[in-house]
Amino acid sequence: MIQYLHDFQAYFSIKSIPSQYEKELFIYTQKYIRYIAWIPWIRMIAVVNSLAMFATDESSDIDLFIITTPWMMWFVRFFTTLIFHILWVRRYGKYVQKRFCLSFFITENSLNFNSILIEDDVYMYYWIYYMKPILNYNDTYEKFLSENNWVSMPHEMQVQNWEYCIYNKRQISPPLKIFIWFDVCIRWCIQWRTIQSSRKLWDPYGIVIQNDMLKFHTHDIRIKTRNELLFKK
Repeated sequence: MIQYLHDFQAYFSIKSIPSQYEKELFIYTQKYIRYIAWIPWIRMIAVVNSLAMFATDESSDIDLFIITTPWMMWFVRFFTTLIFHILWVRRYGKYVQKRFCLSFFITENSLNFNSILIEDDVYMYYWIYYMKPILNYNDTYEKFLSENNWVSMPHEMQVQNWEYCIYNKRQISPPLKIFIWFDVCIRWCIQWRTIQSSRKLWDPYGIVIQNDMLKFHTHDIRIKTRNELLFKK
């Protein structure tokens, strides 16, 4: 897939360096991630999609990809969403510009993305290629790349991706036995309603609701990108 780099950059108008506005968005993102960095079971938070690719416009939101410890994904999702909603920075309804889109959570059990790839998944390749970790506990970003080593990343790209990381350290979480019931209760209260709401916009490639993955991309563009970029359809 690396051979399609220049075509992919042209297709999405990706810049080699961030604009001044994008630099401000990264500072803005770092500021608000500090409000949730204390949540013990977060293992990684990364910026993905348009901002990570330096391809934003004035209407863009900020997509976050969050990895948690096993059994605590729903807990992390609930409190991250709550905190960002209270701070009035969560993407919601018509409020999109400069808001955080919390649409992709996984646990450390789902670091390998083979199960969700489509054939010739060029978009997912560069989604990972351009990913910018902001918070990285216990080498989770490195483990994620290792599990998806089909993505070839040159040294200069690795250096660029690390530029925005403000938390990179070891993190010890409280024993799960004490808190796991919180996750079970939150999952029990929310999962059914989440599934019912998602069925109205069901996309078998964009929406995944599993114990170790929550992916809510109701307009998944991977097939369209592949067909237009690789197959010229």
